[in-house]
Amino acid sequence: TFAGAMNYIYERQPLIVIFENVETAPWQSTIDYVFPLCGYIATFVSLDTKNYYLPQTRCRKYLIAFSQDAFTPDGAKALCKAFQEAIKKMEQRYSSSVTDFLLPINSHELHRARNEMELMAQSSREKDTDWSFSRSRHTAFRRLYQIPDERPWIRWSERGSSRAPAKMWKPWEAKQTNRVSDLLECVFLIAVFGRNTKHSAYDPRHKAQIIDCSQNVDRVNMATAFGATGCLTPSAIPVLTLEARPITGSEALKLQGLPIESFDMSSETQTQLQDLAGNAMTTTVVGAVILAAL
Repeated sequence: TFAGAMNYIYERQPLIVIFENVETAPWQSTIDYVFPLCGYIATFVSLDTKNYYLPQTRCRKYLIAFSQDAFTPDGAKALCKAFQEAIKKMEQRYSSSVTDFLLPINSHELHRARNEMELMAQSSREKDTDWSFSRSRHTAFRRLYQIPDERPWIRWSERGSSRAPAKMWKPWEAKQTNRVSDLLECVFLIAVFGRNTKHSAYDPRHKAQIIDCSQNVDRVNMATAFGATGCLTPSAIPVLTLEARPITGSEALKLQGLPIESFDMSSETQTQLQDLAGNAMTTTVVGAVILAAL
């Protein structure tokens, strides 16, 4: 994709070019060697969604390049500097809780998402191929944080049964692997025993905390801020402790700043919507970048 884009840029010579990618991409070598060969002066910035109105930690880098032919080399360098200053002035840390972006409990869209997950859960529980490997990590994690070997929240058993709380989406929970179920138990115990370095003891069932259950237990950020979410990736399993349910794909799109009420999403599954949200650029961030570049 990048090679095709660079070929187009080389042939068509647009005045301004904007790229977005993950932070680990080779940004410095790209602006030092690749874009000068095509006749551009470029710069890049690291931006976080939570600094642009939305309660999500999503760090991405944006590259902006200006044509030397159109603006002259000195002019392109001046524009890069001006862009850096302009994008900084557009920062506005989020002031709304993640719950403001979630669907109402009685909404048709939320019921449709829940029904879809219930139908998926009618099949057998997913094979727990990783639990034999994860069990030792979970045991070590409990020992490290001095939490008991108990399962007071979901009360799951290795036989595949559970006694989840009434408001939890039980068909969805029944589909999860032992690793995910025990991760939620560890998060619950860390909170109620006050083992978190950022928060004192609290009951996560009464806090808008989102836990990404796709990570191993020793990699989960237990100090996630209340009212915000981590990066919503295509493979994430974000769980809202307040309502004991997963974040739906349509809600993930809302947290990317997309107006889902204007979309017809009747033919897409929640998995497809989450994949779309995980690969999308946050509208408030890319909008600020475009405006600053112009």
